[in-house]
Order: sequence, then structure tokens, then C-alpha cells
Amino acid sequence: MILQLSVENFKSINKKVIFSMVATNDELHRDYIIEESNHKVLPSSIIIGTNGAGKSNLFLSLKHLQTLLIAGEVSSYYPHKLNEINRPTQIDIQFIMNNKRVFYGIDFTNDQVVNEFLYLFDDDSEVTIFDRDLENYEQNAFDEIIKKHSSGKKVFLSLLNQYCDDEFIKSVYNYLTNQVVIISSYEHEEVDLFQQSVDMFKENNDMIMVTKLLSNIDIGIKKFYLKDNQIIVNYDNMELNLVEESIGTKKLFTLLVLFNEILTNGKIIIIDEFEKNLHLAIIKYFINLFNEKSINTNNAQLIFTTHNSSLLDLSIFRRDQIWFMEKNLKGMNTECYSLYNIMNVSQNENIEKGYILGKYGATFKLNKYGVGIYEE
Repeated sequence: MILQLSVENFKSINKKVIFSMVATNDELHRDYIIEESNHKVLPSSIIIGTNGAGKSNLFLSLKHLQTLLIAGEVSSYYPHKLNEINRPTQIDIQFIMNNKRVFYGIDFTNDQVVNEFLYLFDDDSEVTIFDRDLENYEQNAFDEIIKKHSSGKKVFLSLLNQYCDDEFIKSVYNYLTNQVVIISSYEHEEVDLFQQSVDMFKENNDMIMVTKLLSNIDIGIKKFYLKDNQIIVNYDNMELNLVEESIGTKKLFTLLVLFNEILTNGKIIIIDEFEKNLHLAIIKYFINLFNEKSINTNNAQLIFTTHNSSLLDLSIFRRDQIWFMEKNLKGMNTECYSLYNIMNVSQNENIEKGYILGKYGATFKLNKYGVGIYEE
């Protein structure tokens, strides 16, 4: 489970932003909290903000980290436009793996890993697996790999995964590259994801769980099933090939298959613009799958961005599950903060109304025909 992600100097993110999935002392929905390895963790979080505030960039930073790990070296670099040349991007992530807290981070430019570290926290003790400053390594347990394969551009965690037999190292690498699933809102990626879901459904023929999830959504579809290697949508009085269906039905199918995989294997899914092509009721249903412990038995997590203010609802979320992102126009910098950290927000407050009125920030102040309609 992800505990915390911090990012600095990546696209619109200039100064460090910190996003946390650690539960606070909020009294709302305490039954949501997952206790693992002496940590209280949240199963879901929502991030809302204006267009261009940097919501997508928070997720893209993590996707970029995955790209670096898979490639094994740095080659692309997206610093904030107002920063000095060669100031490194910093991406740090803390997560729970096998009941232990793991902390990995990397600072890099276009052609250099500046810093990289991997720490393990076991019974409140900190174990340094490696700590790298440029090409200087604090630990000498991997001297042979360093001598033979290391260079300024190489990502050391990737090298260790390739040349070291240590199961912990391989588990960390696998966690960061496979356990965290990131879905962007780009159209071509949505097409690819739909095809992946089709292939996954055909390969596993996993209709039971998908049908079970579908049965709680009253939209007239009874089930999806395979016929002559085609996926058929079964209604009460008719059937259609899935390829003939609407964009919304295809997205519903994609998420049903994907969430089946995520919930079954206790993965983390991060979705940009979750509400796209989905009805509000279906979105709430999917959120509840993660918040409900009897369903989310393997401690999966859902993190998503949205523009739909209707989801700012304390009957669905705790205050520490609601996050805002806004752009500071003076420094053109993305800022990130939780509703929990805003003073005087009551347990029965209408969060959507407060957000629209600008109480929490992260929204536009608009004029209509030159007449101001926004009030503090």
C-alpha cells in the first residue's frame, strides 16, 4: 500500500508537493482505515482542482519513475520551466510491502542520477539497502555490480534487479513497476487499456467475479461472456458484440475487468479523470468497492483525479481522503493539500457547496459578462 508520494521539479510541480495515504485522527468513517504493519492507511483518495493545476502531473511523475526503472537509465527530464538548468527532479515514494515500510527515492537530470536510495524500516529500525550520491555508494554489499555495471545514467535499483539475486530487491522493483497501475486520460491509452481488458478477459475467462461486480449495477446488462472468441454483452431481451457498444459501456467493461485484477491481487490503481464517460452512480459504486473491507480484502487502493464536484461528499469520503490541487499563479507552481488540514470543516459540512464557493481554494474565480459572481 502506498503511504506517501513526494515530487519536486517535475513539469508544473516546482516546490515539493507531498501526497499522503496515511490516515489522520479524523473520526469520520473509521471503518475504512486499513491497519497494516503498525500503519493506518486509507483505501482511496480523491484529488480535485482546476484545469492546468497539475493533478495529472502528480500521477505522471510516478509513471515517469516506472519508465526510468524499466529502461534502467535516465534519458528524459521534465523540469519546471522557471527552474535553473540541471536542477534535479526528485521523486520519493513510501509504501508497505510484505508488512514492512519501504522508502525509495531518486533525484535525476537528463543525463545523471544525482541521488538514489532504498531504505527498509523493520520494527522501527532503519536499514539502508543502498544510498547513492552521484557515483559514490554508502553500502559496499554490491561492489561487484557497481564496478561492472554502474554509471552516472544508470538507475541502481534496476541494475540490482537485473544482476542481484536478492529477493527483497526484486520485490521492490516488481512492486514499483507492476503493483502500481496508472491510467492516464489520453485517448490512445484508453483504447490500449480497453484492448488489454479484452485480452485479459479472454485469457482468464474470468466471468464470475466480473459478473458479481456487474450484478450490483442496475443498467440492464446481465453479464459479459465469450462466444466464438468474441465478448458478448447479454441483456434481458437481446445481445450485442462488445465492439458495437457505446464508449461508456466499453469503459464500464474495462474497469470491471481491471478492478477485478486490482482487488484480487491487492494492487494500487491510479486514474486520471475517473469520471470520464461514467455516470456518477457507477463512480460511487467503484469507490465503495475499495472503502468496504468485506470486499477489499487484499488491501487494494484507489487514487483518482476528478472535475466532478458532486464527489466531494463526506458520506463517501473522510476529510483526509479529499485532496485539492491548485496552481499558484505568481510562481506558476502546483500546490497540494488535504481537506483535513483546512480549519473549521465540520463533519456534516456540504463540501461541494463550499468548494464551489471557493472556501477551500483550488477552483476558479469567474466573471460573467464582466460582472463578478464570485464571493468570499
